[in-house]
Amino acid sequence: MDVMTEIAPIVANPLTIIAVILALVIWSGWSGFRLWVGSKRLLAELRVVTGQITAAEDPSGFTLRYETISQELGGNPILGARWREYQQALLIPEQGLIRATTRADDWFDLSLFRARRIGIDLRYHAALPGLLVGAGLLFTFLGLAIALGSAGGIVADNVTQAGRNKALHDLLSAASFKFWTSVFGLLLSIIYALFRKHCLRKVELALDALQSALDQRVPLITPVQLQAETNDRLRSQEAVLEGFSNELAINLAGVFDNAFDKRLGEHIGPLAAAMQQLSQNLTSRNEDAMQTMLSAFI
Repeated sequence: MDVMTEIAPIVANPLTIIAVILALVIWSGWSGFRLWVGSKRLLAELRVVTGQITAAEDPSGFTLRYETISQELGGNPILGARWREYQQALLIPEQGLIRATTRADDWFDLSLFRARRIGIDLRYHAALPGLLVGAGLLFTFLGLAIALGSAGGIVADNVTQAGRNKALHDLLSAASFKFWTSVFGLLLSIIYALFRKHCLRKVELALDALQSALDQRVPLITPVQLQAETNDRLRSQEAVLEGFSNELAINLAGVFDNAFDKRLGEHIGPLAAAMQQLSQNLTSRNEDAMQTMLSAFI
């Protein structure tokens, strides 16, 4: 109890209260400054990237300028890594428009605050209003505990009236400690929550502009559409292969016929000539025999 009695005047001292309140203000102010700087830096990069994308007026223009845009965005110090990841979700045909398999908001969102050049943990900033309230309540209950611990001097039998008055004064002063820290903790919590919402709202609007620009210039293709296009392409390839097979069979038949006729002619030609020669020889012999027979008869 003597320790509580000695600590109570320190806790009730206005300088102690001011120091605690000042610590809460510095804590919330430094966190808010870091969030403001990070959001300003991210906003500037988002506007630059959006301008580079909107330089292409339509999907055709974006496809034509894709290599230039990709090189510019890939070298961006904050959005470069995320852009390279987004490229993996793009279908880049040899002919036709570039299309995306996922929406841009799946890649470009508030998680960009975690980029190396920004390094903002949004979970910490979302929890900070509650931390400020908790810190104010912590010092509040600390002041109450010290005040109640020092209140024993009021009811002691061997304490004079002056001592009781002093103990009562210390109790009330220590109790006031809880109100001021709680009030400032709640006030800073509300202010910081509104400030955080304001910063994030501006970033969200810039992200919406970037996502809209990408969605307008990179049409989305769903898995169903992709499967339907694949099926159509397979059908066209099947028709081409079928026509090619028929034409190949006809051409091969003509080639084989010509080759067979040529080779057959090469083999049958001498045989036909020999048979023709044999026929001529037989005819000549028959004529000689007939003449001989006719001469003998005459």
